[in-house]
Amino acid sequence: MTTDELKQRLGNHKWSLLMALLMLLMIALGYKIARKLDAGDSQKVLAQADTIALLLEENNQLTTKVNQLEIALALEGEEKQNILAALTKERNAQVALIKKIAFYERVMSPESEQGGFSVEGVQIHPTDVAGQYQLRMVLLQQSKTKRVLRGDLSIAIVGDREGKEVTLNSSNTGSMPSKVAYRFKYFQAVNEVIQLPENVQPRDIVLTTTVYQYKTRKGKYTLSVPWQEAQQNGLNNQEEQ
Repeated sequence: MTTDELKQRLGNHKWSLLMALLMLLMIALGYKIARKLDAGDSQKVLAQADTIALLLEENNQLTTKVNQLEIALALEGEEKQNILAALTKERNAQVALIKKIAFYERVMSPESEQGGFSVEGVQIHPTDVAGQYQLRMVLLQQSKTKRVLRGDLSIAIVGDREGKEVTLNSSNTGSMPSKVAYRFKYFQAVNEVIQLPENVQPRDIVLTTTVYQYKTRKGKYTLSVPWQEAQQNGLNNQEEQ
């Protein structure tokens, strides 16, 4: 039976009621299906929200652990640096002590040394004046039998000026110290001021002297010390103090 035949058989009134009933049934069915779908979506949303909450909590825990590890690593690194600094300081102090012991051993018990005269601890210290330096050293007798040594110590600076080698001493430069007279039995400290010209780059400190014991000529002594080494000796001496 077709819809037209059914409509004709039921009449317009009954047909309208039938259509209305069918529409109500479809609306009810659609609402019920929508409720089920909505309930399912809500459960999914709740499940996803729980999952997100768990992930956020886990992330917070991991972030806390990472921060703690970074702090521990930083503290460990700082502690290592402090330990290394302390070890370096102790090592430098030990080296300085060994040098002092060796110096006094050479003064008091020079049996293991040869020769009668030496220069120890050549140091360069900059002053507040541009190009001016303090030159410090110790003249030492190394002979087993201590007798008075005397002489004059000449000081020269070898360097470069405009690409050429120059030698500065008291005879050609007024700012260089004159010969240092010495007379001692054990040792003598020397402290002289050197004024370098602006265009001279110092390279070596050259010390020369003829050593006398009373009126007897004992020999000639020459020592060349690199300028940078003397500067480093000065810095090391300041750190020890």
